[in-house]
Amino acid sequence: PQNTHYYTIRASTYDELQDYSNAISDYTKAIEIDPKYADFYYYRGLIYHKLKDYTNAVKDHTKAIKIAADQKDAHYYYNSRALAYHKLNNFFGAIKDYTASLKLKENARIYNKRGNAHADFGAYSTALKDYNKAIEIDPNYGAAYYNRATVYERQKKYKEASGDIVKAFKNGVTNSTLKEQREIGVLRENDFELTMYEIHSLAGGAAPTLEDFINRAMWAYKDGDFLEAVKLYTRAIDHNPNNAYLHNSRGNAYAGLKDLANANKDYAKAKAIKPELDAGTAEDFFEQAKNADDTTDYIEAIKLYTKAITLNPKYIEAYTGRGRSYHNFKDYSSAISDYTKAVELDPKNANAYWYRGLIYYGIDDYSNAISDYTKAIECDPKLVIAYIGRGKVYNELIDYPKEINDYTKAIEIDPKNGYAYLHRAQLYIEQQNYKLATPDAEKACDFGGYCSAIQHLNDKGLRRD
Repeated sequence: PQNTHYYTIRASTYDELQDYSNAISDYTKAIEIDPKYADFYYYRGLIYHKLKDYTNAVKDHTKAIKIAADQKDAHYYYNSRALAYHKLNNFFGAIKDYTASLKLKENARIYNKRGNAHADFGAYSTALKDYNKAIEIDPNYGAAYYNRATVYERQKKYKEASGDIVKAFKNGVTNSTLKEQREIGVLRENDFELTMYEIHSLAGGAAPTLEDFINRAMWAYKDGDFLEAVKLYTRAIDHNPNNAYLHNSRGNAYAGLKDLANANKDYAKAKAIKPELDAGTAEDFFEQAKNADDTTDYIEAIKLYTKAITLNPKYIEAYTGRGRSYHNFKDYSSAISDYTKAVELDPKNANAYWYRGLIYYGIDDYSNAISDYTKAIECDPKLVIAYIGRGKVYNELIDYPKEINDYTKAIEIDPKNGYAYLHRAQLYIEQQNYKLATPDAEKACDFGGYCSAIQHLNDKGLRRD
């Protein structure tokens, strides 16, 4: 069909299923139908970001900018191209685009990101000015404190760095979010040469012990801050180089960083010191499986999850993890089986129901999809993604009142969920209710960068105040 709406909706679903190849295909088809619609290039560029294909991301965002450079929402395009440039180490390009974005809309987040580009280029004084400006606009912006601390650390201003780290963690930066925030350019990729703990020590004069390093390494690893864990385990190994368990633990942290060469070196060292340290615990295999899954080595992840389950047949998280790997590997039958086992072991496992519902939706089994999304909501009434998922199923069943109810409930729970506003706006557009579609489309763009609906209304002259 020559209707871009259906291709973009399906592309969005493929994106949610992490089927990026088909998502790109559908956005490409939408572009062929309407090559002058900037958001199609923008969204396809975002998929290239997820694939780490930053060269094609730059090309798509450039096309979006050429089409809509003067529109008020163009700052989204500049921001995304800037991030792609930054990932390609084109710091000048990144800085230029962040500056263009700031001219359209001043924003603490963009000052912070431009500061990162300056800092990674080595222009620390200019970077500090941007971080200071970001903090001036938003004094509770934890990421700006964190990034400013990295610059202070490079300048050996440990007291200032320590103070900013404390402020960063008091204002929303957590070990568990460091990896994600680095990926999207909010936090700097290159971390401290010293560990956070040592910065505090240099600032306050306390000398960390071997136990301090081990305990903090364990917490860093548990929170997903693998780089910090590697540094801390390295300090611990410096104190005790023949401890097999420390080498094994650092190997797990390297695996978390996708540095498999160093991970295997540590595993080999651990086994050389202590030959009986071979298989590991169910938890060890589970962590290794997650790392394999993160690197899209789904076959290896499935093997490792299976080892964890063999050692602990009631390991619910391992069944859910293996289900996700089967899901990504497109073995939907095995994935459903694992999610089913997870809910048998824990009938209140909302995420397992949601994952299984997602598969049922993807294979057009709408009855079971609705059943699972509903069970997920019963287990966790605030699970926004379950309401959105069920709403999309109702769309396929042409049950629009229930679809709107679900998107509305999602918005009540999370008033800044741009994805829910987007879907509700698209439904209102289908119903030609442009008065209700307009505010939803605006919020979808403001809160999530989902600007296709508002641009559609603008292009067709259908926007209503």
